[in-house]
Amino acid sequence: MRPLAQPRGAAWLGIVGLACGSAAAGAQVTPPPGNTQEAALAKAMAYSKTEAYRKLVAQAVARVPARVAPRCARFGTSLGAFDIAQPLQIAAGASPTGGAWHQAVTTQGCGDDITLNFYFFANLDGRVSTVVGVPGTTRADLVQQRDARTYALLALAPSAAGCGHFETLSTRFEGYGNKLPPAADPGPDAPFRPWWESWTLQGCGKLYEVPLNFMPNRLGTQIVQPGGIVPR
Repeated sequence: MRPLAQPRGAAWLGIVGLACGSAAAGAQVTPPPGNTQEAALAKAMAYSKTEAYRKLVAQAVARVPARVAPRCARFGTSLGAFDIAQPLQIAAGASPTGGAWHQAVTTQGCGDDITLNFYFFANLDGRVSTVVGVPGTTRADLVQQRDARTYALLALAPSAAGCGHFETLSTRFEGYGNKLPPAADPGPDAPFRPWWESWTLQGCGKLYEVPLNFMPNRLGTQIVQPGGIVPR
């Protein structure tokens, strides 16, 4: 299960595997037998099939710049993983008044498929707040994403002096352990399991691939840019 942000002190309940079909069809959630979160997952499944949720996802996608997710006549989307932070509080036919979740959305039809990451937080008045995360397969939560981008920009400063704006175009989870400097994966049973990613940033007409190490410990997660930036 990917590490995710924990808003309002919530612990994430777990990742729900969803079939990647049309977004209009809603998330295909099938809770495993005996799952203690079956009721929460059933609510999520039902809500994901509503017109209100389709509009919510469409509005989130519309907020993503075309530089990140190009649009064309064949542009389409499909739903991916639905990660629950807090169980959805929702009555039949109503908007949720509680709950938090992450929704992955894949864009298709305009070049390479792109994974977009959205974080939704339901409010007591029925409004749902949306936070757009970085695109791609990052395992970082929202706070880690913010910090990782800061370290990436600091590392880019010497080679991109004078460039005032960078867009994070993609992230790629590379694996557990670290490549630079080399560090073996301690395994899934280790109390803290480091991983590394490649982030692609664009600024002033140039692309840069930036490696980042994420090293969890008892105090949090240390993020290190170890060098090895590759201009593309």
